[in-house]
Amino acid sequence: MAFFFLLVASLAQTDAVACTGSVTITDDATYAAVATCTTISGSLTVDSTFIGTEVVLPLLGSIGVSCFVRNTVILATLDLPVLDSVGGSVYIQNNARLVSVIMPKLTSVLDVFVQLNGMLASATLPLLGSVRSMFVQQNAQLENLDLTQLSEVRGNILVGNNDLLASLDLPILRSVAADIEVQINPRLDSLDLPLLVSVGDDFRVVGCPLTALKAPLLGVLGGSFAVSTNDQLAVLELPLLGTVGGGFRVEQNDQLISFDFPSLESVDNSIDIRRNLNLASVGFSQLNVVGGGCDIDTNAELINVTFPQVTQPPQRTKDPANARVYI
Repeated sequence: MAFFFLLVASLAQTDAVACTGSVTITDDATYAAVATCTTISGSLTVDSTFIGTEVVLPLLGSIGVSCFVRNTVILATLDLPVLDSVGGSVYIQNNARLVSVIMPKLTSVLDVFVQLNGMLASATLPLLGSVRSMFVQQNAQLENLDLTQLSEVRGNILVGNNDLLASLDLPILRSVAADIEVQINPRLDSLDLPLLVSVGDDFRVVGCPLTALKAPLLGVLGGSFAVSTNDQLAVLELPLLGTVGGGFRVEQNDQLISFDFPSLESVDNSIDIRRNLNLASVGFSQLNVVGGGCDIDTNAELINVTFPQVTQPPQRTKDPANARVYI
C-alpha cells in the first residue's frame, strides 16, 4: 500500500505518456513505468512473477489488444478506474489471492474470461454494454458480479461453478447470439432476464437453487432449452417463447408444480419432461410441431398434459407405474 501512495505522488511530477507496443508488469520498477501510461497500443500483462498485492493504474484509458492477469501469487486488487476500452480480450485467470477486479468505466471489449480465481469476491464491470463472449467460471468466493449494463452478447455467456454467487442480474440484456448457460452455482437464487428477446443457440439453467426463472420477452431460441436439477424452482415463465430450434428438457426440478408455454408453436427436436416430483400440470396450448419424440416420465403427481394443436398427433399411451407419456 505504501508503494501505491508513493506512486500516485510521483505521477504528479511525471508526464503521462501514450505507451507503444505491449507492456508487462514484473516488479515495482515496471509497475511504476506502466502507471504513467494513458494508453497502451499493444497488450497489458501482469506477470506471474510480480509480487505486489495490488495493481492500480489511475491513468490508463485504453488497451489496444488484450489484458492478461494470470497465475499471480499474492495480487489482491486489480483496479483500472478509467479504463474505457480493450481492443481484444480480458483474461483474469488462476490468481491465487485476487479478491477484487474493478473496471468501473469499461464499455468495450471483445471477450471477458474470469476463471479459476479461488479468492475473488467481486468483479465490477457496471458500464460494460456489449461483448463477444463472457465466461465467469470456478471462482469459489465470488459473491458480487456487476454486469448491469450488459445489453448484447455476440457469442456465449457462461456463468458456472461459482460457489457463493447469489444473484445474476442482467436487467437490460436483450440478445445472446450463441449460448446462455448458468450452471452449478449452488447459492444462486436470483436470475433476472426481463428484456431478453432472442438466444441464438442453447438456453440452459442447471443446478441452481432458483425459486423462479422468468424471461418474459424471449420469443426465439435457436438451440435447445434445458432447465434441470434446480431443486427450489417453483416458477417457470417464458410466455412469449414461440420456437425452440433444438430439444426441450425440464428435468429434476422438485418444487415445480406447473408450467405453461402458451406461445410455443414448434420444437425441432424432442420434448423431455422427467423426474419433476411435484409437477402436476403442463401446458402447450399452441404447440403444433415436434420434430422428435416426447418423453414425459416419472413425474409422480402429473395429471394434466395438454398438446391440443399438435398436427396429427401419434397415439399416446400412459404407463401408470411411472407416470410416463409417449408421443
